Amino acid sequence: MYLVYEIDSKWWYVFTTCTATANKSVSALTSVTNVDGTTVTATATSTTHGFADGDPITVSGANQSGYNITTNIRYVDANTFTYQVPSIPVTPATGTIVAVGISSSYYPMLQSAQYGTIQIAQHIGNGGIYQISDTVYTDATITIDSHIRTGRIDGDANQQKFLPWIDVITDRISANALVRWTDDDYQTYTSYRKVSLSGKRSRLTRNGSFKRRAFEIRRTDAAALRFQGLDLPIEKGIE
Repeated sequence: MYLVYEIDSKWWYVFTTCTATANKSVSALTSVTNVDGTTVTATATSTTHGFADGDPITVSGANQSGYNITTNIRYVDANTFTYQVPSIPVTPATGTIVAVGISSSYYPMLQSAQYGTIQIAQHIGNGGIYQISDTVYTDATITIDSHIRTGRIDGDANQQKFLPWIDVITDRISANALVRWTDDDYQTYTSYRKVSLSGKRSRLTRNGSFKRRAFEIRRTDAAALRFQGLDLPIEKGIE
């Protein structure tokens, strides 16, 4: 674990680095058209794939190019995951199909220094010099996997609360974010829900009820992200 203190916000951050995993063979890949008639959910079978819900993966090798994309998955079980396909390909897919995910490990930088206007760091393993840039949104060609977790929200009251919608407050960018929550003090989480950051609002509806809830926002797209907060119109029930 590599801890970084941000002076302006006075917050501590955990820094990691991401590398590509080994190829995972996909033995079956099928698709079904969603109710909107234009997008598709693909279902992949890959024995002990090792991916978690929301993980970014790259699928390649399908003869039907619509399956070959980089996207976030929905975990089904240890051998199955699904992902959204923007076109309607032939099903089942054919070819030698593989899926590649990412693996997160400690941030391997030994020293950091300011060189003129450039921030540089030295790699602890190979001694290489790397530039830290606020205009590059990948981690040495691999996606940056960002997580933001909130504290527990209970509104200083123990009665049931209802949440008709959530707005994710960020800059308007051509990217997506993933949102999930926990109602049992970080023991278990819901599945991630994807929300676009490019429209006038980044809104999720039908978010159920809770007494105490914490949220996690995840972003893996190669784009800048400035997260301001969540707009939560919490409605308290009657005790």
